[in-house]
Amino acid sequence: MPTPEERIKEIEEEMAKTQYNKATQGHFATLKARLSKLRSEIIEIAIRKGAKKGSGFAIKKHGDATAILLGFPSVGKSTLLSAVTNKESRIGAYDFTTVDAIPGMLNYDGKYIGTKIQIIDLPGIIEDAARGKGRGKQIFSAARNADLILIMLSALQINDLDVILDELYKANLRVNKKPRRVIIKEKNRGGIIVTGHTIGLEYTAEDIQNVLREYRIISAEVFINEPNVSLDEIIDTVAKNRIYMPSLIILNKVDLLERKELEKIKGKIGFFVPISAEKGWNLEQLKEEIVEKIELMRIYLRRPGQKADYEEPLIIKRGSTIQEVAERIHRRFLNDFRHASIWGPSAKFPGQKVGLQHVLEDSDVVKIVLKK
Repeated sequence: MPTPEERIKEIEEEMAKTQYNKATQGHFATLKARLSKLRSEIIEIAIRKGAKKGSGFAIKKHGDATAILLGFPSVGKSTLLSAVTNKESRIGAYDFTTVDAIPGMLNYDGKYIGTKIQIIDLPGIIEDAARGKGRGKQIFSAARNADLILIMLSALQINDLDVILDELYKANLRVNKKPRRVIIKEKNRGGIIVTGHTIGLEYTAEDIQNVLREYRIISAEVFINEPNVSLDEIIDTVAKNRIYMPSLIILNKVDLLERKELEKIKGKIGFFVPISAEKGWNLEQLKEEIVEKIELMRIYLRRPGQKADYEEPLIIKRGSTIQEVAERIHRRFLNDFRHASIWGPSAKFPGQKVGLQHVLEDSDVVKIVLKK
């Protein structure tokens, strides 16, 4: 019986030799759905094996957020890790021995002073890593648990970016994207009905039907709630296992290029942070960009009967709720939670009482009241 990798290769070869037109459009939709399922299968197998053997696929998080360094071998990832993390704050690498991941802690002292960001240098990836070549399965399984992907390139090899982005896509990681507003409601009968923004799409309702049937969905209502949704994004919605996360491109060794060459690169790949890890150039700006990309906020805690602690804010992700604050403090604050009082941008009035699902904003003051 062929392996998932062998079946992927067969499908890709079939798609390459088949001319795309109206007559073959439906068949292409089916093949795309099959590819998606097989790629998901590879990732799921890697995760299950890692969990069974305790081989470190899931990153053990420390600090306020986790960023991973991803790139081809010899682009300077290790040098950068040493430059932006201090040796004393490094965490023992034994948690990640299977993938030889090397962690360090970035202590940030800017706007969100006191923030600690765990940066993990993963082994260099290679082409076809998403199929399992090199240590691709382990690397991408670990990457799924991060808060930010730092894509590191050498200024002399910018074409590596296309390969890395392609491998991330094949590994079901969607960088700098948000899930599209597509609702799929399964039914017991009635077939597949597609409504919403369907005008001007490059695929038909029949193509969507082919995709859903590949996922064993025979009857459903599909509502496309925004324009210009691609068929691949429909597949992403059906699959339900895509990871959406921010990424930041770091261009290393820029000291080897002239300014004009850097401008050309910017025109080709868009925004990036230029650095020289070896010479320590522009690393403070990199730290700022990392913190901004992760989208953190400050929450000031107030104990009952006391003033708010403005010296040591709790650093959490933007959009976090009271529940996530309680979990960060201690499990007891969640188990014995009664209510919370809040002051600040998210409060309708000072001291508003709220529940666990209240969404907080930057600079809110929070007092959690426990059951007696």
